Amino acid sequence: MADTTENTQVPEVSGLTVLTLENEVMALASLWQHQRIVLTFLRHFG
Repeated sequence: MADTTENTQVPEVSGLTVLTLENEVMALASLWQHQRIVLTFLRHFG
């Protein structure tokens, strides 16, 4: 598989945070500092 990291476009997320499973606040951008990730947003209705 070819390395496509040079062509990857990352939106500006430096100010966004998420909650971990332990209810700790974490910077969203820190999730992919050391490895590749798959980031999925789910929305719950109802």
